[in-house]
Amino acid sequence: KGLPAAQVFAVATIVIEDDPTLDDAVGAMRAGAVDLIDAQAPVHELIARVRAAVQRATARRDDRQNMCTDIGMPPVCV
Repeated sequence: KGLPAAQVFAVATIVIEDDPTLDDAVGAMRAGAVDLIDAQAPVHELIARVRAAVQRATARRDDRQNMCTDIGMPPVCV
């Protein structure tokens, strides 16, 4: 039946890799990651990118729930 809207989680996968290459980035994105971060990146950059990824994932989840409502389905049709 699905979960109540308050219990549907937004998920974002971020890959952290030591000295990533372009091929690493392409592979991560093809596998579903939303970002690839160098393991040596400063902590403030990691935090900023995690926040951005969560915001994007939350917006996508909300858009999908709104689309369900617009077509007359329960808000958890995703």
